[in-house]
Formats: sequence, C-alpha cells, structure tokens
Amino acid sequence: MLNKTINKLLHLAFLTFVRIAIMYARFIIKKHKTNKKKNILALPYYPLNYAGGHERIGDWKNAVEAHGAVFEIHWASDESFYKSHGLSKNPWKKYRFFFTLTWRRLSIIKTLHQYDSIWIQRAFVPFFPFVDAVFEKAIAAHGNVTYDFYDADYESNYNLVKNTIKVAQKVTVPNTFLHDFCSKINTKTFKVPFSFNFSKYPIHEYAVTNNLEIIIGWAGAPGNFENVRKIGDQLVQIENEFPEVRFLFVCREKIDVGLKRVTYTKWGDEGFDYFQTLGLFDIGINPLLKDDERTKAKTSFKCMEYMSLGIAFLTSQHGIPNGIKHNESGIIVYNNQEWYNEIKELLQNTERIKELGTNARQLIENEHDYFKNTSQLLDVLINT
Repeated sequence: MLNKTINKLLHLAFLTFVRIAIMYARFIIKKHKTNKKKNILALPYYPLNYAGGHERIGDWKNAVEAHGAVFEIHWASDESFYKSHGLSKNPWKKYRFFFTLTWRRLSIIKTLHQYDSIWIQRAFVPFFPFVDAVFEKAIAAHGNVTYDFYDADYESNYNLVKNTIKVAQKVTVPNTFLHDFCSKINTKTFKVPFSFNFSKYPIHEYAVTNNLEIIIGWAGAPGNFENVRKIGDQLVQIENEFPEVRFLFVCREKIDVGLKRVTYTKWGDEGFDYFQTLGLFDIGINPLLKDDERTKAKTSFKCMEYMSLGIAFLTSQHGIPNGIKHNESGIIVYNNQEWYNEIKELLQNTERIKELGTNARQLIENEHDYFKNTSQLLDVLINT
C-alpha cells in the first residue's frame, strides 16, 4: 500500500517535471545550421554496453567518420544504472531513473541546432513512461530528425510509436516488414541494412567428418528458450539417430527438453568466454515459432552471430537478415517436421555444413558491414 502511494506521488512529481521540460524544449529548440563538415548526433535508446544500442546506432561511428562526417553519441544511461534502477521495482529507484534520463536528454536540447542531423533510436527520452510523443513534437522544430525502429516496438506503446513516426522528418528501419508498417504513417521511411561487428567473432574452423563430434548450439535468454523447447521432440529424435551429435546451450537456466547429450553454460561460469563458446558450434539453430508481429519484425541477432562465426545455421522464416537464401547461406525452416528433416539432411552431408558456413560468413561481410553501408545511411540522414 505504501509503495503504491509513493509511486503515485512520484508519478505526479515526474509529470510536473515533464511539463516544465516540454515548455523549456519548445522555447529553446532552434532550426539546425548547415555545416561544411556534416555533424550527426546519435541518440541510442538502449544503455551503453547493451547490444541493441551499439549494433543499430553506436557502432556506426567509425564508419561514418571515415566518410568525413562527425558522429557524436549521447548515451542516456549505462548498463549498471539501467539494471540497478531502470529494472528496479523500488519506486524511488525507478523514478530516479526516469528523472535522470529526462534530465540528461534535456541537457543537450540547447545544442541540437549545431547538428545537421539528429538520429534517434525509438524515442527522444528512453523508457519514457507515457503514451504521446511530447518531446518528439517539440524537437521536430530542428528540421532534420530521423527515428530508427528495428523491432515491433509499437506493440508495447502503440500511440507513442505511431505519433513519433508521424512527426519525424524521416524514419529508418532494417527490414521490409517494418518498412511496410512505418511507411503507411510516414512516406519518408527508408530501409537501412542492419550492420554488425562480425570481426569480433572467431571464424569456426570446421573439421567435421562422420567420425567426429558435431555440436548443435543455441544461445539466448530463458524466455526465448521456449522456442527451442517447442522443437524438443525433433531434437531428441536427432540425438537418438546420430550418436556423434551433442548439444550446447548458452542460457542462464537449465530447461529440460528431453536431451541427454547436452551441456548448459552461462555468463559467470568459471572460464566462460561468450565468443569462444559460440565458436564451438558446428550448427546453430534459431527457432522462432510464435507467429506474431514482434517475431515478424525482428532482425535476428542470433542469425547475425551464426553468420559472423561462419557456421551453418537453421532459422525460422521470421526475422532473418537481408540476403539470406535458403540452402545457400542458411536453411529456412517453416514447421516442426522440417526442423527434423533439415537437420538430418545436414548431418548426412557434413561437407555441406562447411559450405553453408562459408557462404554465411561471406554474406555478412558483403551485406552487413558498417563501412559498406555508410553511404546509404548518410544519404538518408544528410542528403534526403
């Protein structure tokens, strides 16, 4: 009861603070200047050291600056503050997080006009707990503000996302599904390929023959492991028929799917190295069996990681990165029976495992490299 009262009072205080902040933003915001050296301000949604903020926004920095532009990044929070306060159920910590992030973003409003382009991931204030695009409407006066969406974020806050897309000068997305959704609201919606830091992944050295162990692997959170569990019967069938197969799952919980030759490992285990562990996989799996909008709108990190490792992988049809072709750079699976059939066929032709892995690595180097995609990004942010 006490927590509810505190939460209500803090919420009212935060609302007052936001109203004042919006008045300040409307008063102070100016139209951008045009600079000889193109200046871009990037505002990630996710905290420093969180993949979603780095891979989609922050990690463009070196490539953009190699093209002669300035790319400044403003992180609203870091990983430790997000975990200790943003995810906390304690109302004092939770609202301290909201106040801090709003204040940090307010602190840069008076400098926005110095940048030719503002590139914002999802929302001006990350994790903003309201339903209208109040800050987004205010800073639209800058004149060149682009918002990026790489997931079906509208499912959790439809009105905020819809209104943000509406007031944006431009919108960037990584795939056709999101392009179709956003372009119905804002015709200036552009596809910018999802790029990836593939060089930090060790390329898997295949030595698979019919006499050697073959590791089938998956990595992810316990909630997503539900997708692996749904194909558990097919994986057990594979285990029973192929004695050389072993399974390796990177997950913080051990969830039983009926397998006997399976190893679970996780962050925090003694000697655990994420990249080296993924590098042990001979075959990666990416089942996404929930047929909803969030799944369809994904650009799968797991597929990107498998491609970076240069390993053969099987994936559901949802969320696959651009350029993947069935039986060429990956195997696209549509139902449970196909999961069994396709894995079995791979295990019966181990040379094909190596070929698929090589093609997957080549694809990510060709299609998902920051430096190769920078011109396309700059055309949208600066020239369009």
